This record gives sequence, C-alpha cells and structure tokens, in this order.
Amino acid sequence: MSQNKVVHMNPPEVGKRVRLKNRVDRFPEFSVPEGVTGTINEVTDTLVSVKLDTPISGAEDFDNCLHFYDATSFGDPNADGWDRFAEQVEYLA
Repeated sequence: MSQNKVVHMNPPEVGKRVRLKNRVDRFPEFSVPEGVTGTINEVTDTLVSVKLDTPISGAEDFDNCLHFYDATSFGDPNADGWDRFAEQVEYLA
C-alpha cells in the first residue's frame, strides 16, 4: 500500500502575518514564546522564514527570523513538508 503526501491547498505566502500557537525551540540558539507575531519573509521548496516582530535573544545571527524546514528535506519522502509550520502558526487578518 502506498502512502500519499498531503498537499496544503494554500501554501505559505510571503507577506502574510502569523502568530505562534506554541513555543518554538531552536536549541541551542533560542526559543520563541507562544503568541509572538511576525511576517513570512521567505518561502522556498524547503523553507518558510518568519521575521519576528519581537527581538528574540539568540536570534540575532538569524536576523531575528524563525525558520521552518520541509520535513522531506530531512529524508522522509512521505512527510507533508509544511505540517510543522501549519501546526505552529495561525494566520492574522
């Protein structure tokens, strides 16, 4: 039995505003608390980058951006690449 990837109908778009639904850890560099807002500033086949509104200690080397990587880029061919992103953020109006 083959497994199919789930494809989101509305992929992330540059310029969209988001809020984190949960704390996101990027150890050992930094953690971003729940509720922090930002703007999607880059989308590629393997990355969504969110420029955070709140300066986060430790994120300076990342231009205060939080990166979400496509799970398929880590070798899981059946993963929905943007599940992690979709589960972690809510879109703002």
